[in-house]
Amino acid sequence: MRKGFTLIEVLVVAVIVAILAAVAIPAYNQYIRSSKEKVAINYAATVAQSAGTYYSQSQLFPTLGDLSILSPAGYTAALGTTEVVVSGDGSPGYKPTTDITSQTVVWHN
Repeated sequence: MRKGFTLIEVLVVAVIVAILAAVAIPAYNQYIRSSKEKVAINYAATVAQSAGTYYSQSQLFPTLGDLSILSPAGYTAALGTTEVVVSGDGSPGYKPTTDITSQTVVWHN
């Protein structure tokens, strides 16, 4: 008796693995992108909320240095007088902008 697998059996297993990879890899990439976008949105909202609080207490527009907020690794924020723009790992191709007064987040290309 021979031991081992036939060529057909090996090819069938290879096709099954390829099909599973074709389904799993895009789903995984979407999951990673979604989680990074959530980090960017939360960071933008945190900066906007802190800026709003700072403004309401001092009646001065803050700088990022005034807020002493730790940014997540790979993210940067730009603070304007009415909005916060976050860029970095979380938004490839998109940037969340948070309105300081209404705390709404909008995605821009």
